[in-house]
Amino acid sequence: MIIRKRAECWMVEKGKVWVGVQEGRIMLPGGTLEGEETTQQTAIRETLEEVGIKPKNLRLICDYFITKDTWNGWTHAQTYSYKADFGGIDENLLGNGPEGKFNRVNMSLDRLKQYFETMLKKDDHMKEVAEQNIWIINQFKDGDI
Repeated sequence: MIIRKRAECWMVEKGKVWVGVQEGRIMLPGGTLEGEETTQQTAIRETLEEVGIKPKNLRLICDYFITKDTWNGWTHAQTYSYKADFGGIDENLLGNGPEGKFNRVNMSLDRLKQYFETMLKKDDHMKEVAEQNIWIINQFKDGDI
């Protein structure tokens, strides 16, 4: 069994988090490691590519295992979630990555939690991701992160 390594980036400021929106899907910037990258380097690269934001001062929140994500067409991934400080917007990088143009949105944690709760009810293929992201949001809201 091949286990992919992934990294994602949470940039939370004043109860809001920067996310990307593409084809009606809300997502945290993140993706699979390339070459000899570390998970931290992946989180930075993916955030720049997907939402055009420079994350800084990354700190590992947690890592979790996903057995399936049929939306992306893969199974068995170890995901590393990082919290980062907002380092500014780089408009030149937005949409230049292979994923195409994402809309950058600064969304409230409450709204993002509602989105993931809705996914739990209707999108079985993203259940593990939704459950983990709800747990992370609760940690932010409780002040534990």
